[in-house]
Amino acid sequence: MRINYSILALVICLNISFSGLVRANPIFQFSGDYTGQINGVPIIATATGQTDVTGNTLSHVQVDFTSIPSNISPFALGNSWTTSNSALGVHTSGGALNLFDLSGGNYDAGRVAMWPSLPGDQISVTTHMSTIGNMLNYTADVNGTYNGPTDLVFVTDYHWIWTQLDPTSIEVSTTASLVRANGSSFVVDLHTLYTGLSVQMPTQQQEGRVIFSNMSFSNNIMSYDWQGTLVPVSEPPTLALLSLAALIGLVFRRQRRP
Repeated sequence: MRINYSILALVICLNISFSGLVRANPIFQFSGDYTGQINGVPIIATATGQTDVTGNTLSHVQVDFTSIPSNISPFALGNSWTTSNSALGVHTSGGALNLFDLSGGNYDAGRVAMWPSLPGDQISVTTHMSTIGNMLNYTADVNGTYNGPTDLVFVTDYHWIWTQLDPTSIEVSTTASLVRANGSSFVVDLHTLYTGLSVQMPTQQQEGRVIFSNMSFSNNIMSYDWQGTLVPVSEPPTLALLSLAALIGLVFRRQRRP
């Protein structure tokens, strides 16, 4: 069997160039449109910004609202306005994979925000994301009710758990604290389903945190920066392995009996 080394070298070079294309320029621009209703008032907004899909630098978003209820702060959603792209701009370690690694920037997302102190209130955000080159484009539909505080100034303690549901879907469970102008806070729970993924996580679960900064909302314009981290969750031994270890221990003890 003869190998054409010239062709093989060309294929290797092409593969190296392609695999290094994204990482050579990890900064992606994005644009998103929001429609829907909150408390019966139309939501109309447009988002622009950029995200570093390696998570090594800050990502940024600005959302311009044409229509939003006066009795809600957009921060009440725990910054769910970036449901479609916040999980893309996350630094990974230990073999973990962020949303860009899992999807290449093409997927669907559905999120529900709930507040334990506001029973009956919830807001859902459904998103479709598509990526061409270094441009992320998405549409989002936002619907629900919220009757909590409006003087929200910050989102902190943002912690998430990623769980693999099937080869193309993951669920992300998140808790965060919403900080009011008077310094008090209350909790928001976020449950997100990402579907249409092309790669599976290396472990059944991953966990991480997101830190927000430079948050502001005035004149119907919201903006903030974020940066996150993500690591694998060590998988516990299976019941079979535990049973095998117990059996080996039993045999060993019997052999040592006089």
